[in-house]
Order: sequence, then C-alpha cells, then structure tokens
Amino acid sequence: MKADRRHELKENDLAHALEVARKYLNEHGGRIGLVVVVVLAVIAVVGIAARSRAVALEDAWERKSNLVFDNVEDGKQSLETLRKLTDETADPGFALAGLIDQGRHALRLAQQVNDPPDLELNEMAHEAFEQLLTRFWENSLAFGAAHCGLATVEENRFALDGDFVHRERAREHLQAVVDNPALHGLPFHRVAVERTRALDKVFTVVRFESAPPDEEQAKAPSATVAPVRISGEQIPPDILQKVQVQQDGTVEIVDTEQR
Repeated sequence: MKADRRHELKENDLAHALEVARKYLNEHGGRIGLVVVVVLAVIAVVGIAARSRAVALEDAWERKSNLVFDNVEDGKQSLETLRKLTDETADPGFALAGLIDQGRHALRLAQQVNDPPDLELNEMAHEAFEQLLTRFWENSLAFGAAHCGLATVEENRFALDGDFVHRERAREHLQAVVDNPALHGLPFHRVAVERTRALDKVFTVVRFESAPPDEEQAKAPSATVAPVRISGEQIPPDILQKVQVQQDGTVEIVDTEQR
C-alpha cells in the first residue's frame, strides 16, 4: 500500500513539473526561441570564421613555400610578398617563421652583391629582426636569431660606412645572447661567443693605397737603346773633325781639342 502511495506521489510530481514547464513555455516561449536562434547563429559564425582562418593559414604557408630566393632580383620581390603575408596572417607561429625567414634571406642576399653589401636588403633584414625581437622577445629561438641577425646587420653597415660605432652595437647584440641563460648550451650561445672574440678582426678597415712614385718607376719596364754603327761618309763635316774613322768603316768620337 505504501509503495502504491509513493508511486502515485511521484506521478503527481512529474505531472506537476510538466504542467509548470508547459505554462512557462506558453508565457516565454517566444523569448526562449529567440535566444536559441541567437546561440545557434553565434556557433555557426564562429565555426565559419574558424574554418576560414584555417583555410587562409594553409594558403599562407603554401604561398610562403613557393617563394624564390635564388637571386637578388627575385629575392627582393619574394621578401616583399613574405612581409605582406606575415603582416596579414594573425597566426603567431606563421609570424615567427615569417620574420626569421625575412631576416635570414635578406642578409644572405645582401652579401651576394659585390662589395659592399646591398644597403636596401640589409635594412630589410634589420626591420625583420627588430620586429621579431619586439613581438617574440620571450621566445628563446626568436631572441637568439634576432640578436645574432642584428649583429650581422651592424657588420654590413660597417662595411658600408666604416663607422666603428657599429662594432659596439654588434658587441651588445652578441653579448645579449651570451648572457641569456636560456640559450646556454644551444648553438646560438656558442656562435655568439666565437663572434664576440673575433669582433676586432671583423671590424678592420682595409685601405688600398697607390704605390710610391719611385716604386712605380722601378716596376715600369725600362727601354733598351741598341748601339748604331755608321760609316764615315754619313758624318757631317763639322762632326767629322771630332771623330776618327776605323779600319772597319765605323767611327770613334775623339776630343780634337785635346789632341
């Protein structure tokens, strides 16, 4: 009997709950439906945006992989395209790789030009490494690549203008890598130590001066005058008085006054 009573009470509670829910939906159904529609719309928009970003990122990586840096002319165009891709793509991973590649390729192309390095390419490398350092200074890879790259930029600037201020700036960049504990034991740290030791040799002005006049004359080929043998008949009378004709038909100049 008690079990039947409990079952009856449960049925009454369920019926009561359903009735309450029905009345609530009758009174607020329109508002709830609107909320549901809005939520579904937001979910759809977010999903579409996510898929769109994924497609755009995939396209950016593909375009980046097709860029050509084989020569200076094509390299400058590819660097400009890579810069735009990096600015337009919000993905941090793509930005990190894009900035490192911008600086790396710009430096390599700048040094392919006959001495001195290409100024425009060198400044493109400087801009890329500065952005890399600003945006990803907490990333060890970015920190090491940026400072080592900026040190090379200063070496190229020295080759262009001979100002020793670039040596001290390069030293600061390399020392930042040496002093960063996160880079100890990594290739960046070893390279920075070696480059710091070689700074005085790298930053040396080489001048090619012209040789002294006497040295140039000594190097110049000397002209050799061969002796000429003439007969007495070819000598003018006024000169003949001062010469003596030899038996073989040649002449010898003599001092007639002393004789």
